[in-house]
Amino acid sequence: MSSAIVYKNADAYSTFFRLPELIENLCLSLDNNDIFKLMQTNRTLCNAAAPCLWRNVDLNDDYRVEQLYTNNYKQSNDEPQKQDIDDSKKLVQTFAQLTYRTRSLKAGYAFMSYYLEGLHDVLDTEAEKNAPTRQNWISELRAKLFSKPIPLITRLHRLDVSLQRAAQPISRMSFFVDLKKAPPLIPRLFRFMTCNVDTLTDVHLRDVPFPTKVDIRHLCRTISRLEHLAHLTIDIPPVNNVTRLPLSVVPTIFFCCPPSLVSFKLNTTVRDNGDETSVVSLTPVEADADFEEGPVSLRPDPLPNLKVLKLPQHETGYRANLLYNILDHCPALEEWDVPFLYEDTEVAVLVSLLQHIENPETPERHLSALRHLHYTHPGADGKGETAAAIMEMMPKNQLQSLTFHGYEDTLPDALNTLGFTSCLMMHSTSLVSIKLQDMDRIQSKTIKHILTNCEALETLVLTCPETMLSRLTLEDATICDWTCVNLKELRMAVDLRRGYPKQNEMLERFYKQLGVLKNLEILDLMSACRINSKSAPYSDTTMTCMLSLGGPGGRSGFLSSLADLTNLRVLLGSFYHKNQEMKNMLGKDEVDWILENWPHLEMIEFFSSRDRIHASYPHIDALKRQRPNLQLFRKEKQ
Repeated sequence: MSSAIVYKNADAYSTFFRLPELIENLCLSLDNNDIFKLMQTNRTLCNAAAPCLWRNVDLNDDYRVEQLYTNNYKQSNDEPQKQDIDDSKKLVQTFAQLTYRTRSLKAGYAFMSYYLEGLHDVLDTEAEKNAPTRQNWISELRAKLFSKPIPLITRLHRLDVSLQRAAQPISRMSFFVDLKKAPPLIPRLFRFMTCNVDTLTDVHLRDVPFPTKVDIRHLCRTISRLEHLAHLTIDIPPVNNVTRLPLSVVPTIFFCCPPSLVSFKLNTTVRDNGDETSVVSLTPVEADADFEEGPVSLRPDPLPNLKVLKLPQHETGYRANLLYNILDHCPALEEWDVPFLYEDTEVAVLVSLLQHIENPETPERHLSALRHLHYTHPGADGKGETAAAIMEMMPKNQLQSLTFHGYEDTLPDALNTLGFTSCLMMHSTSLVSIKLQDMDRIQSKTIKHILTNCEALETLVLTCPETMLSRLTLEDATICDWTCVNLKELRMAVDLRRGYPKQNEMLERFYKQLGVLKNLEILDLMSACRINSKSAPYSDTTMTCMLSLGGPGGRSGFLSSLADLTNLRVLLGSFYHKNQEMKNMLGKDEVDWILENWPHLEMIEFFSSRDRIHASYPHIDALKRQRPNLQLFRKEKQ
């Protein structure tokens, strides 16, 4: 596709292959960055690909909105000038002409307010149009920028909208100063969604302001009309981290979703309903703004396609009956973010309800398709009682992934035959991913059970603020061979038993165990040791002899045991070069070995992001010269 290629009869080629149609089909598989690169190839491809940029429109950030309407990149506190207004028409007109191509829209509060205001004749009710209180909130100067509204988009597949007003006070000189007087966004937004009822499949509403009962009913009516809706995510942050929605909102929204739904995620925190005034009524009264729209209808039948379910967290925990009523509508559920229950007795009640079979002739087990469990906010259930009960009632070797935040492993399984670990091991041959993050504590024996039984495991993440409360001992690490030889990601803390008489022998066996993991791509090993009564920071300790080839004087080194880790991309943990042990370990030979044997290495944690890397580290400098893109510190999300 280079511009250097010249065909003798270019018009014939273009006519036969219909280049714009070919490019449009190609661009369906490209993001906007790739489309930009394609446009830079030559003029013909630029003209053919340019309209495809408007298929996926991102106007989430305010600066993008200002660029759209003013066609300039100046600071937002500058007033728009007449020339800016004239120039901006080109960009806005292009968008207006190509809205029929737009299939995905990600937008913030600013764009949606301006855009939907331009469509008020289409979206507002007659009562709203004739309301005496209605006023034009856009100033006269800026009104020229919006004199020709962008047409109504009616072919959206994906809509991702933030309803959060500016977090910081808006300057008097800001381009967005008028937004302070903008009307509520929710009514128009929901009517806009209804205009895309035939195509909309994916909706994400972010930063939804604390909704009124009328807002909830508007939402329920809207989503019930979206016959093709597959993915619904709603984020409602609490007001001042205190005010919570009443529990009645959860079933009200859930039982209004259309049968086409595949995933349902409602991210917020709810409280008990309290008095009757806090319960969301499905039938508006005459004084309500939505009275003429009539009552909200609930869906009587299950959601046959729902595979992903995430309910809000509850301040004090859910009751079993409500969870059962919701789960009873999810026969195909595969992934469940489990909220914590009110008390231990509710766990037994829920399991009993789920195990009950109403018709023995056509037995249908609840959660028969469940494959993925998440406990992102376990609350008082940190010991995993609910997780154990659900894993125990599932068919054996069905669970594929488990994510658990705040796990506390206190009782050995010998004292608790149906404990968390025992129930987890019921799925030892099917588990592909185990992530126990931000733990309070885990027994070394539990880690050993996982490493020596879960043969299909590809991801094992074990993190805890106190490494001494979550470490694998060398004895448990080396007592028998690991069966999880297909690991691609391994993160854990290890107690290297410094000063133990047989430490070198166990270290050798441990590093050989690591060397068997030929598919390993991410390795995060933290050396666990104690300073006084607390765990030492992992950056102050070192994975003894791991990155050393050994040397004269009997210096131990086990780096050669890791020669088969040719797919390794990320090495994190206790490898900080500031430690004397690490400085003694890493030399020219080790750097040459790393360059030769780990060709895909992208990141190795020699420093923190705050450290200054200077010329006093010649071997590190040599490594960077050979691999200039190599990251030498842990990124925030790593």
